[in-house]
Amino acid sequence: MRGAVRSNGTVAVVREPTARGGARAVFTPAAVGDYVEYPFTVGRAGEYDAVLRYYRPVDGGVVTVTIDGEESYRSTVDTAAESADGYDILFLGPVRLRPGRHRIRFTPVSSGRRGGRLISLDELSLVEGPRPDIRDEVTVDNAELGFEIVFGSWSAGTGVSGYYGSNYLSRPAGTGGNVVRWRPALPGGDRYEVLVSDTAASNRPRTRPISCTTPKGPITCSSTRNCAAHLRRAAANGSRSAPSPSPPASTVTCNSATTPTGTSSPTP
Repeated sequence: MRGAVRSNGTVAVVREPTARGGARAVFTPAAVGDYVEYPFTVGRAGEYDAVLRYYRPVDGGVVTVTIDGEESYRSTVDTAAESADGYDILFLGPVRLRPGRHRIRFTPVSSGRRGGRLISLDELSLVEGPRPDIRDEVTVDNAELGFEIVFGSWSAGTGVSGYYGSNYLSRPAGTGGNVVRWRPALPGGDRYEVLVSDTAASNRPRTRPISCTTPKGPITCSSTRNCAAHLRRAAANGSRSAPSPSPPASTVTCNSATTPTGTSSPTP
């Protein structure tokens, strides 16, 4: 990606053989809200699938993407690496473009889940053809980036089958002070179904407090016997709302108050 225009911060070029064309760009913003923008040219009018290849560093930040000033369907990504640095692909969604010059802008809106704010970009592709089959779901397990124990001591277990991932966490009932939290990085402002689940057993609770918080404030979630977090984009079922300008980095929290066992095994 060439021809960068930035509002502030610095752009460096990292040369390596695994990058497209042998190099990728690294944008270090001076502050949240700074942006870097690249021009691109389209030869003929049509609807294209916009696909971004980018690099995930450990200190990557949360970035929003706009094309000609409009948010794409998948407009937000936390670029922080899950476990190790490496390249990744982001399907931005379909975009209708006229012939001529256009611009794509990347704006850091908050720190990533590891606390960094870097953005590393490699290549934008515009594809005409069958649309990729990509599910609009975000899942965070208790062993993954985005999950944290806020208060209390929670023990890993595998004794009850049917859990998601490698294990689940549990602890005896308390008074509401034992809390775990899932912080999914959502791909865009929209309406989402929030699902939580765990395995059934005789010592599992029938209810437990669950709260959901968005950048615009808390929202009400029904109490449930489960404590796994899964978010499904309602737009996949034809119920889409207008995009939100706030970075959709929401949280799902549960605690072990009034429960014989507090079990966590998420799916956001």
